[in-house]
Amino acid sequence: MNHLNYVPYSEDDIDYINTEMKSSYEPPNYRDLQKYQQLAHTGVEKINVEKFFRQSLRNIDNNSASGTTLSYKIKEDKATTPDYIKYSDPALYKELRRSKNKILKSLYVIRKICPLCNPFYRIKLIPNFRTTNIIPIAALDNLCKFFESPRNDMTSFKYIDLFSKGSFSEYIVWRARRNNLNIKGHIYNIKDNLNGVFIPPKSENVDVSEYSCEKDSNLKNENIKSFIETITEKVDLVCSGYMIENGDEDLLKDNNEENYYQYLLIQVIIILSTLNNGGNMIIKFYDLYQPFTIEILYILAKHFEKISIANSISSTINHCKRYIYCQNFKGATQETIDYLYEVNQSMNEVTNNGSINWHTLMKEEKTIATHIIENEIDEDFVDDIQSLNMKYLILQNDYYKKLLDMMFAHSRSTVDANDVIRECQKQWNLI
Repeated sequence: MNHLNYVPYSEDDIDYINTEMKSSYEPPNYRDLQKYQQLAHTGVEKINVEKFFRQSLRNIDNNSASGTTLSYKIKEDKATTPDYIKYSDPALYKELRRSKNKILKSLYVIRKICPLCNPFYRIKLIPNFRTTNIIPIAALDNLCKFFESPRNDMTSFKYIDLFSKGSFSEYIVWRARRNNLNIKGHIYNIKDNLNGVFIPPKSENVDVSEYSCEKDSNLKNENIKSFIETITEKVDLVCSGYMIENGDEDLLKDNNEENYYQYLLIQVIIILSTLNNGGNMIIKFYDLYQPFTIEILYILAKHFEKISIANSISSTINHCKRYIYCQNFKGATQETIDYLYEVNQSMNEVTNNGSINWHTLMKEEKTIATHIIENEIDEDFVDDIQSLNMKYLILQNDYYKKLLDMMFAHSRSTVDANDVIRECQKQWNLI
């Protein structure tokens, strides 16, 4: 009989790729749920969560981008189904689509199994914190060392928290208090995130302000400019944890990442406008396959000395979110910032309500900005992106195959949420 294997999350831990595991079961569907319930009577093997803590930064070669003079020009095309070929491998992506189609028939079962593949997946809250996403943020701080960036006054720290419902703010305020740092922070929020936002209580004696957009004008230029006007001093860190609020079923389908394009553009405008020279930024990307997001990344590569990518420790491989960490900001011209405002304005003219929905644009055959620079992106940069995406597709394909085999294996594993929380507290001293 086959035993239920867990799938290690870290993309650097790829030993399982060469592990063959065959199942006597066909890919299940909803009618197979009765069989799934029988697992409740089988033996349980407890998963050791310590091996899931391995993380690393993958650096991208931006040497050529740093010395390039960017030529800006908007190119518009009709919104279409994304083409994942240019920055990845067509055969790998075709295999991924086949696996996804099988998974979509068995979502109820998949939701039960996902926590076994990554024990952080369902841990939303931990003691002493009010917001979600503290675990991936603490893991990122362990990698990126938020507070170690050189600045004129090492006893103080200034930051901007974009679209994260204040999760970054809660973590930064908590960590700064332990390090005896003076904090000045700014939270920029949108209508989608207004409920449950963390604002430090006045008793904390920290200076954190909040700017919330008005209804139906979330992504308009006037809102961005009004927020930037509230930033009287350049900041040391800009961070963002914007979430695409879709269910598991939607995230397993195509074309969700493209709704994120305009949010990504706005974050870059704010970063280039408010960050100190020498400052750092960390924002979430949902797509590294399409020309628009690759060109945004190339613009960032031009303006920072170093650029790296890390996966979120709390996501499963079927979710495409990754964090981009850029170090040592070199400054930006007002011409570049004004041009990005122009791109955002062109998007708002298409959508009319300041929020892109790619499915609607395709249905209505609308034209939208698909390219924003004229430059040919240099080969080293493209090679790094292709290598990263192909490695990720290999992991995703293997992940889906393992999920299908795990559904009705004859033994099962379990994860104790309290064990996961205790291990997180131990790893990052979150007490």
